[in-house]
Order: sequence, then structure tokens, then C-alpha cells
Amino acid sequence: MKLTFLIVLFAVCNIHAQTIIEGKLTNLESWSEEIYLSAISDFEDFHAVTARNYIDTTTFNKKGKFIFDLMELECTDCLYRLELRQKGKNGPSLIGTGNFENYILFELNDLDTISIQADANQFAKTYSMSSKNLNWSIDEIRKIREPVLSFVEKMINDFNATNYAPQIKDSLAKVKQAEMFSLLLSNNEILKDTILKSDNIYFVLNGLSFIDFDSNMANDSLLYEEILNHLQLINSDHIYTKQLSQKLYKFKYVLPKGSIAPNLILMDLTNEEINLHQLNADLILIDFWASWCLPCRKENRNTVRPLYEAYKEKGFEVLSVSMDDKKERWEKAIIKDRMDWVNVSDLLGKYSPVYNIYKIEQLPTTYVIDGKSKRIVARNMRGEELVDFISNYFESK
Repeated sequence: MKLTFLIVLFAVCNIHAQTIIEGKLTNLESWSEEIYLSAISDFEDFHAVTARNYIDTTTFNKKGKFIFDLMELECTDCLYRLELRQKGKNGPSLIGTGNFENYILFELNDLDTISIQADANQFAKTYSMSSKNLNWSIDEIRKIREPVLSFVEKMINDFNATNYAPQIKDSLAKVKQAEMFSLLLSNNEILKDTILKSDNIYFVLNGLSFIDFDSNMANDSLLYEEILNHLQLINSDHIYTKQLSQKLYKFKYVLPKGSIAPNLILMDLTNEEINLHQLNADLILIDFWASWCLPCRKENRNTVRPLYEAYKEKGFEVLSVSMDDKKERWEKAIIKDRMDWVNVSDLLGKYSPVYNIYKIEQLPTTYVIDGKSKRIVARNMRGEELVDFISNYFESK
């Protein structure tokens, strides 16, 4: 009987067990009545505005207090985010610096109670958090980033407080941006060194997101590989580690038909900037080649040039992207092979980021894209296969 009673008692207690997030915020005059709670199941959404992450919302009372009572957690291996919305604004926005810092990220453990105090106008900067368990919060990253955040905040306040003449304002902005960029680079090195010594996956990935806020692997794929190797050592089974691994694999090896062709903005021989996504054509062949690549040269002469001459008036365009590092050799090959279409290059040779962006493992590499949607319709076609594809496309129109 006693054992049965204890089991029933435990079950009743467990039903009422809750995870609680409570707090009090001051200076709420500029903010809406609600505070939003999100569970971030994808690490790329740490700082992203997307409704799919919201799991609950509650309102402030007259004293600025709020409480979330969670019977169960949405996930136990993810970060959670609290965010405010500015009064009168349509929809959410995330502000990470300046006068209105409106969100924080933190780890939430099952059956925990977290208490938060903050000034609503600078939520991220002023909040304090206490809990029964030790929880990670974004404050750890923010402290390292403080020199950059303070610089940006002061710059914004100075510009807003002073009525500069337009020319003076533009000149000062350029100077301040240069100073900020220099500060950012040095701070990135500190941040990178720190996160690569950490054994906390949330610290590591948030540090990465601050270093590369746009999450663009083309900026520094080697950094992402370094981070992934580190995460696989400290927490290989975590969903965030697996997501990063899949993202890196897709970036390096997968660019399937139907996907949007990554944009390329490169210089032609006259140093004019050419934007792939702004090319006006029905069908575009992107041809990655080099002057030293004999199969590339042969393909351009025997296949690409006849196709271009046959269909250029019907909406066919060729964008030849040279992987050369010497302008003279590049130009000489264009003239000799009579490549009368659009030719571009960054002249970085084997160090060009284009290799990663377009998953180039050998030359030549080709992609055929729809000129309007910029979606990939074929890849790595050469010779007769390419001739048949292009011919059938235009002859069937």
C-alpha cells in the first residue's frame, strides 16, 4: 500500500512540475504588452526573425512583471530566445545593439526556474539572470564583443545628436566605418581564439554567428571547417553539430538542379563589374575555365563558340569565369580563342572563393541556368550533350 501511495504521489507531483521563466522589466513605455519566447531548433535562426520559432507569449503586468509556465520543454538541446516588440511596429524585429536591444538567448533546463531583470530599452545590455541550474546565456559572447558594440552605439548616438552637413556627415561616416572595420577584425580574432578553446556548443556557435553574422560560408569556409572539427570533438551528437556538418557538406559538394545559382559579381577585362543575376538572357551558360586548361580551351573553340554564334540572337548568353591569376594570359586566351561573350575573373587563381561557391573540383565545369529565375537547369555538360541540350531548348521555343 505504501509503495502504491508513493507512486501515485510522485505521479501527481510530476504533473504539476514546471519549467518557469519569470522576470521584471523597466522602461516598457516604447514596447508592446507582449514578450515572446522562442525555441531555436536550427542554429542558423539564433538571430533570425521567423515565426516558426515562437512557442509561447505572455503579457507584462502593471509592474512590468511576466511569467512563462512551461509544462514541458519544446526541446532540451537547443537555445531559447526572449524578445520584445516595439510599440506600433508591424511584426517582429531583432535589434542587437544601439538604444533598443530587444532580445536575449539562453539555455533552458527542464524543471528549472529562471529569473530575469532588465531595462527593456537595452534588454541585451542590462539583463541579469539567476536560476537553480547554471545556464549559458549570450552575455558571455556579448562581453567579448563589448568594444565593438559600444563603438557602434556611440557612433549611432553621435550621428543622431548632431546635425552635420551632408558632406561632413558622409566623410565622418567613412572614417568611422574604417575604424569600426579595423576594430571588428581584431575583435574577431579574439572571439575566434576564445570559442575554439570552449567546450560549450552554444558559446562556440554564437561566437561564430557574431564573427560571420550573415552565415555566409563563402566569406570563410576554412573557419567553418575549423569550428565543425572542434564541435565534433566536444559534442558530435548534438543537433546543432549535425546541422553545421550538413550545411558545410552542402556548401562544398551540393548545388543541385532547381536551386538558385549563387550570384557572382566579378570584373571583366575593362574592370567593369559584371553581376550574374543582372544578366539579361533566356538561357545562360556559366563556363569555369582557365587559359592553362587545354580541355577548356578545346571546348570553348569547338562547342561553346558555335553554340554562342548560333543562338546569341535568340537569348543565349555565355559567362566565362576564368580561374587564372595572370591577366595577360587570360586576355591572350580570350583573343586567340575568339571568346566574344562575357568574360570575368577575380584573378585569384587557386585561392579564388569561386571554387567553393560553385563546387568546382575540376576544369572545365559548366552550369546552365534559366536567365529569368536564375535557377540551375543543367550542370557539367560538355560536347555533344551540351550541344543537344542548348539546341533543343531554343528549337522547341
